[in-house]
Amino acid sequence: MNEALISQAVTAVGVFIAAVTLVSTVAMYFYRMQYDRALKMKSQLTVFENHIVRLAEMLDRDFADDIASTVVDESRFDEFFKSLYDALPDSDEFQKRADEFIDKVGIFPVIHTKGTKVYEDLLSRTADIASCYRQSYPALFRVMWTSHTLFSLALRNYRREARDEGNWQEILSGTYFAKGEFSSVRRLRIEFAAHLRRTYLRFPEGMLDALLHMNHLVMKAYLDLSPLRLTRQATREKRVDMQPMEATQEYAQDLVHARVGLETILSRDDQLTYEEIIERFERAVS
Repeated sequence: MNEALISQAVTAVGVFIAAVTLVSTVAMYFYRMQYDRALKMKSQLTVFENHIVRLAEMLDRDFADDIASTVVDESRFDEFFKSLYDALPDSDEFQKRADEFIDKVGIFPVIHTKGTKVYEDLLSRTADIASCYRQSYPALFRVMWTSHTLFSLALRNYRREARDEGNWQEILSGTYFAKGEFSSVRRLRIEFAAHLRRTYLRFPEGMLDALLHMNHLVMKAYLDLSPLRLTRQATREKRVDMQPMEATQEYAQDLVHARVGLETILSRDDQLTYEEIIERFERAVS
């Protein structure tokens, strides 16, 4: 056989092997990048859902008591509640003293407790995680940001309602306090804080369960995707025409837009559940 042909054949084989090696190396590099991104994303989504669960637990348990008690126990109200207690059982004098104090002084304490600090830290972390997916996964981002926003509003509303002068006057004008029998000034304050919490510091009925259910449903859908499917999902979501969040009027609208991007990763049953959750949101805010 011609030595030149043998040399060419060997060279060709060598080039082929080098090309295959290069392609394999590049493919493995991109696969590794894809895998690492997916691993990081799934870790962040797991942390996000855990934070949401913790926020819900705080709202559902002692958080409202903490805020109400912090406001009512302000030292600037010591003389106020003592004056109310001394007026009993004269309901007219009780109401007169309550109105005079609220009209003159107002209810403006700053509410910062260990509980609100923990809550705000969790909110900050959820915002940081959600922001990572604003561009790459716009449908996922809408779900995450809606949850973050609703929990942020809950804290803001609790603080506002606890300091609202009208709320204080309405509670104190009731017969329970004006004609109530309290063993001490401290008991009067405890009962007032309890009424403030039960009457005004409440999350809309069913909203917490809906938030938790929605987050678990969506996070699980992403966690179940392979690295390749996660990459394809990102491409798919970017192509979906969604109205900018700044242009939407209600949180349920953001979830409706997100549904379009989630259709391919939610089962039919999960899609129906997602739609039911949106309806619960709409009823809660109506």
